[in-house]
Amino acid sequence: MAPLADAHGGSLLALWLHGLRDRMAGAHERADARWGWVEAPPGRGRLVWVRTGGSLEALRVAAELTAALHARRPRLRLALTYEREHPGFAPAALAASRRVRLGHGPADAPLAVRRALARLRPSLVLSVGRPRPNLAHLLTEASVPLAVVGDPPRSGTAALVWPATAAEAAAWREAGGSARVLPPADPAVLLARPPASRAADAAPAYWLHGLEADEAGALTRAWRGSALADEAELWLGAASPAEGAALAAALGAPLTHGEDVTVREGLAVSTDPAGPAAVAARLVAVHLERADALVAWRALAAGVPVSAGLEARRELDVLRGPGVRALADAHEALAWWAELRLHPEQGREAGERAAQRYRQERARAEANLEALVALAEAA
Repeated sequence: MAPLADAHGGSLLALWLHGLRDRMAGAHERADARWGWVEAPPGRGRLVWVRTGGSLEALRVAAELTAALHARRPRLRLALTYEREHPGFAPAALAASRRVRLGHGPADAPLAVRRALARLRPSLVLSVGRPRPNLAHLLTEASVPLAVVGDPPRSGTAALVWPATAAEAAAWREAGGSARVLPPADPAVLLARPPASRAADAAPAYWLHGLEADEAGALTRAWRGSALADEAELWLGAASPAEGAALAAALGAPLTHGEDVTVREGLAVSTDPAGPAAVAARLVAVHLERADALVAWRALAAGVPVSAGLEARRELDVLRGPGVRALADAHEALAWWAELRLHPEQGREAGERAAQRYRQERARAEANLEALVALAEAA
């Protein structure tokens, strides 16, 4: 990214330009925070600063870890900062707590980082995603411990590292200098939970995530021509409202503004952030054409057969492991689902493999979370 285009980079000129643009748009809080004028929660006691970058997935993980720290150590004060807002994502339970402060974070210009550190006075900084370089350097200079979930920084070290994958763990060990590298575990698994019960009186649901709009017509014709359509619904999961609208339009059932689900003749399009968890109680099987860690873990948590297309498997570690069947495309998924319908015992076995994969990963993530909580308490 070009220095002037990066609103949270280390360039003072970019900081001034983006700040001016924010103020002209009335976004004064974001402009102030970018200069380091961040707010700490009221009260006394140790403060943990949880910071993340611009992606929605990282923000969801950061919010989950913040909530876990708050639940396990309620006397800690917590500041969660992010670089980009995501409309529709609002962790209400965190926002309601006096011990937690949510808001925009500072840019990586040294002046802004030093101001933020002076205002927050953190005993520990937890970075979900690669920390900005000046932040990592200034934390070392100030002797404030840094914990990182995800990729290693380009410079600097960390007191504790939580790699999401084996490749990240290897990168951290190769970089050297960090005090403790935890076993790899995807923190996104903490956002997935098994369904409380199964719905016996609702139509079974199959979930297909990431289908392109131009492929929807042929796929839905194949679905309607199968025996599956006589007894179940097909849900097409989209990653964004724009993608959902394109899919719905391809089915002849346009989404209206503000809707996150549309259903027509046994076909549904959903942009619900919960993904397959929205219908987990009646879910039969899930196929991912596009890589999405949260959708993958929620599918595995549901204990149903899970499959993924070849491109999705290349992009995402969780889709390459046990419990996920490799299929060429969504049409192969329909054929597999039809086979499982005729051989339900195979579906139960595939579902149990998926659930076991989820339980194992969650156990590793819970162990890493306890290590993080212990560090926060000791810092």
